[in-house]
Amino acid sequence: MKDVNLIILAALGLLMVACSSENITNEPQPERGEAMIPFVATVGPLGGDGGTRTVYDEQPDGSINVSWKKGDQVAIIHDGIENVVTVSAVANDGTATLSGYLNACTDGAAATLLYPAIAIDASGEGTSGDYSTHYYEKMKHQDGSLAFIAENLDIRSGTAMLSYDGTTARLAGGTIHTTSHIAVWKLNLTSGGNPVNATTVTLKMGNTILAQGVGEAKSEWYLCIDVMAHNQTMSLFKIEASDGTAGMYRFSANQVKLDLGKYYQSTVNLKKDTNLAEVTTDYTAVNGETLTGILGHPVKISIQENAKVTLSNVSITNLKQGDDWAGLTCLGSAELVLEGNNTIQPGLGVNGTGTHEFGYEPAIFIPLGSTLTISGTGKLKANASLCEWSFSAGIGASYREPCGDIVINDGDITAIGGSKGAGIGGATSKGCGIIVINGGTVNATGGFGAAGIGSGSGYNSLCDAIYIRGGKVTAQGGGQGAGIGTGYDNGRCGSIEMSGGTVTATGGEKAPGIGPGYQGTCGSITITDGVTRVTANAGTNAKFSIGTDHSYETGYSNCGIIKMGSVTMGENNGVSGSSSVFPWD
Repeated sequence: MKDVNLIILAALGLLMVACSSENITNEPQPERGEAMIPFVATVGPLGGDGGTRTVYDEQPDGSINVSWKKGDQVAIIHDGIENVVTVSAVANDGTATLSGYLNACTDGAAATLLYPAIAIDASGEGTSGDYSTHYYEKMKHQDGSLAFIAENLDIRSGTAMLSYDGTTARLAGGTIHTTSHIAVWKLNLTSGGNPVNATTVTLKMGNTILAQGVGEAKSEWYLCIDVMAHNQTMSLFKIEASDGTAGMYRFSANQVKLDLGKYYQSTVNLKKDTNLAEVTTDYTAVNGETLTGILGHPVKISIQENAKVTLSNVSITNLKQGDDWAGLTCLGSAELVLEGNNTIQPGLGVNGTGTHEFGYEPAIFIPLGSTLTISGTGKLKANASLCEWSFSAGIGASYREPCGDIVINDGDITAIGGSKGAGIGGATSKGCGIIVINGGTVNATGGFGAAGIGSGSGYNSLCDAIYIRGGKVTAQGGGQGAGIGTGYDNGRCGSIEMSGGTVTATGGEKAPGIGPGYQGTCGSITITDGVTRVTANAGTNAKFSIGTDHSYETGYSNCGIIKMGSVTMGENNGVSGSSSVFPWD
């Protein structure tokens, strides 16, 4: 007798034992052709919920109707031997008639039914080597269709007692029911609300592959799991999907419970992970994606409009000479979530003669009319100061284009602007929208002539209002640029309002800590007692820490009304124009 893998069910009188490679008997069996005892039995319908036996139909409500098919072969293991019988008829109510011959029969002997019969025959047609190996290889090479599962992977079994009257063998107890060993799962794959057209889908428990499908790109996959061979409640359950491009889509759950013979339907929101080291062409990250690793090729990395993307230990620092584009380009409104340590720099251009480099793009760009939101617990260094001719913000506008709104909710952020570019905000003659800091630790340094937070320098370097509502903020203006406010040479910004957090702002030469840079113009400045502390330091040759007195050595600076609560000035510095100061009640 051959070694066989049997799974025998046990539930309220229905006994099953998981695949265990038991020896049914060590005695030689008669050839199947010698079977002489007629056998007939009735097996119950397969129902509308479990398994995808050979005939199936998906119903309008999404369930699966499963039924026997005439000609199906079922193994019967009894009396230490195995025989194969056939479904000879299927009734309208779904019950099936089994008929065939048994080699021997003992009245009252225990019998196990197993479909397909080939599951116990290592030499059966269509197998290669041990059936168990063949079966689990098929489990890992599904094509994502119900037809494949029905044809290759459905296993079901049942137990009964033989009844033998000396003429015909039957199964005692009337209609016998069988139970599927698998669960079938219809997965609709999405990420960030968009379909994921995957070419490979893998189901895992920890690092163990339970099932895998490989096929044409599609978002709807049918996969089955041999629940009998694994725990019905699976810890560390994972779904991984690949769309054939860089990155891997992932889902995980601490516990997933699958029942024998059940059909499940789920829409799965996958999180995409992409290692930038594997990205070889221009790439756009999508909603829900996580970017990791060191960019290995000089390609453009963008963020899809309205996407929320996580940066986890990302390094975009090795763009080559001639790659004159932003380190990270947002194609519309976007949210960046920070994890670990992240460093981003723009690429550099080179003039026609190759005599010098230039940088016209920021480390991170957000287009006009859109909003960039930054959150998370990680760090970010955005540095646009890579050469003498770098003219863009660390985070914000480029030399070519103004930028939209910037909102910082959390994270540890260091932003460094190029020459005439703000750390956070505008660039040379290009403005930005509003800047809002709600929390986190923010260190912003402007390039020469630019504010740490606010506008760059030159005409059209216009920054809308600046709001600081929380966090720890440190801002350093470049030469003649304010710490928080405007750059020089007609740099302009709207009102500046501080209502929370701790702020330290230091101006560049001839510029205040907070207000307009040299020859700049800003709106009103309001500081409430909700701010833990504000320290404002005037730059060299500047007369005041906050605002302006309109009387620098040359040129002019203008500032609106100033209202403030508790403010600490730098040494020998004050607030411009005593008539413009209103104590905050």
